[in-house]
Amino acid sequence: ELGATNAKRLKAFVGIPSEGDDRYPFSVVFNELFANQAQAKAQEVFKKFRKDVNTAAEAVGCSLRIHIDGSRSRDLTKRYCWFTVDPSDNPGMQLFAASSSEQSQAPGDQRSHAIVPAKPHYDIFISYSTKNKKHAMRLVEAVRKRLDLQLQGKDYTASLWMDRDAIDTGDEWEEEIKAALERCPLGLLLLSVDFLSSTFIKGTELPVLMDLVEGKVALPVMLCKFPMGRYGASLGDILTRQIFRYEHTNGNLYAWNTCATEVIKDKFAEDLTARLVKRLDLTHRAGGKKKVEPSEDHKEAFADRAAEHDSAFDAKSYQPGRGRAGLLKEANPVGEQPVGKEVVAVDHLLAWAAAETSFENEFLAVLGEFGIGKTTTLHQFAQNLLRDRANDPRLALPLLFDLRAYTPSENITLKAVLSDCIHSVKSAGGADWSLAPEQLIHAVRNDGAIAIFDGLDEVMNALTPKQRQTFVRELWSILPPVKKQGDEQAVRPAGRGRIIMSCRSHFFRDVYEQNGLYTGHAREGISESDRSMLLILPFTEPQIQAYLESCLGPEQGERIFGLLQKIHNLIDSAKRPVLANMIREVVPDLERMMLAEQIVQGVDLYDRFIRKHLDRDEGKHVLSKAHKLRMMESLAADLWRSKSRQWPWDKMESWLDEFFCQHPAIAGRYREPSEVLNQDFRNATAVVRRADDKSEFRFAHTSLQE
Repeated sequence: ELGATNAKRLKAFVGIPSEGDDRYPFSVVFNELFANQAQAKAQEVFKKFRKDVNTAAEAVGCSLRIHIDGSRSRDLTKRYCWFTVDPSDNPGMQLFAASSSEQSQAPGDQRSHAIVPAKPHYDIFISYSTKNKKHAMRLVEAVRKRLDLQLQGKDYTASLWMDRDAIDTGDEWEEEIKAALERCPLGLLLLSVDFLSSTFIKGTELPVLMDLVEGKVALPVMLCKFPMGRYGASLGDILTRQIFRYEHTNGNLYAWNTCATEVIKDKFAEDLTARLVKRLDLTHRAGGKKKVEPSEDHKEAFADRAAEHDSAFDAKSYQPGRGRAGLLKEANPVGEQPVGKEVVAVDHLLAWAAAETSFENEFLAVLGEFGIGKTTTLHQFAQNLLRDRANDPRLALPLLFDLRAYTPSENITLKAVLSDCIHSVKSAGGADWSLAPEQLIHAVRNDGAIAIFDGLDEVMNALTPKQRQTFVRELWSILPPVKKQGDEQAVRPAGRGRIIMSCRSHFFRDVYEQNGLYTGHAREGISESDRSMLLILPFTEPQIQAYLESCLGPEQGERIFGLLQKIHNLIDSAKRPVLANMIREVVPDLERMMLAEQIVQGVDLYDRFIRKHLDRDEGKHVLSKAHKLRMMESLAADLWRSKSRQWPWDKMESWLDEFFCQHPAIAGRYREPSEVLNQDFRNATAVVRRADDKSEFRFAHTSLQE
């Protein structure tokens, strides 16, 4: 297929020593293959040679390809080429490798014959408007020189593909671009007004780069500043992705063309490259898959993987948790009357999922304090339902969305939330399936699936009140309200699914704010009577003992349980599963202290618990962990002085305002509104409110306050 001349060149090529990363410098290749030709002529001949080899390999079903980097530097020592091949390729590839190695090596020749590189390679497509060429080229070069450095030590390579670098005069440029779009698993969208108005970008590049079913990842970057609110319609689905801008320490967000100094430009390029490498890591872990046809089975694959995808969930040590089941209206306490009836939490959820659906039971709020077992309960529920569904396909498909995976952008949309959750689950499992958000939305609206949104507080903690309303409204949109026809009763469509939402109860100021969020403040005609709730309860002492025995073995578990009973307040604090796990982790310390005949008190361990709890919420904090520790210490002292264990939120909020006034150095560190800071303190510290408590906030345990 190659012809004698090209076959001879290929055999010479594979005999050239490669560098450590299995790349070949252009200068060495040209000297070996085209020693007697001028550089310009040699480049032209090499380009045809590369095309002929790739075409011939494709014609015989061989995956061998020759690649070149995207740079058009005139210094050939700075340019590279390399081979790639599918390791599982057919016997013809193995025969080619063996024969070319034998024929190209002279007796006594010790040169390397690395035909197949050890590292896979990923091209990154640069989508930009030629009217912004100057800005685009400077940004690409700034990222390119950092990309190689940040990829050092990785088990893959990557390069930026830009049309002006990779397409030579005389090439069929449109076909070359289409081929690159098909090949590149990632794309950088360099946004500007000119970008949005380009018919070629809108008609050819964006449909491919934004295609989630094809497995593409597109990273929008603000190249030239423009008012996004004014161009929302033109941005379209791009707004479902977080648009990269450099965030300065002064709080300002910079587009590339507004970076006034080289220092800011360097930081912009550094942060963007780091974001790009993070995405490359995920793509590489997923096997670099570019195209997987969507299938109905893929929803099942997502459901299976999402139910398992939680590092904190250990099925072996799982203890069936308790809860109180009722309606939201019952969380409007009068006196000390508890909410609803006590149930086994997972059993209640399974019964709810199996019951005949109606408007009254299509929504369920799962509430509870921090570390009480909400996420563990939902994962066990999803796994049990999937197990039961294997025997009875009529049961609903549970689709569990871990909201920790979602990064909010300026334009909060349901598709963006689902897209991030899909990507997180795929990346964790190296999945070879593909799903679009629309498929999961359809499953909930038409196939009876259950959407489980776990951890509303994970996202809402850093949002303003208006953004919170938008976020929850978008989640609800997966199952829109059914409109009444005139005076007739609304009819529930066949196949309509259900929704579960979980949240820390102390995220809300009081029970009225809590119930208002879940009912939309009755704007859609939804009342507290239409919303069910499950309040997760603490462990009982038998559950604590069973948990310790499942983790440590029956004998040691029983012995440690007896030890906890001897330490003031410790057995009581272990009723919170997350603290029970932390106690299990410090068992060796407890035993050493007891052997040394030291007096052990629960308070001795709480400093460690507090720090572990704050670490557990890493990524959620707006206030720094150090500042939260200081604030909790001050609050504990002031509660003690007031001879009270708890305060209503109004008093707590006044205390927070006074604290910031008294500590201007701390207050000056934050640019967020006071509402967001107060919200973070309420949601991600050891200060809690029970879901059925009207508005009283306290420390999760008295020993924490002590």
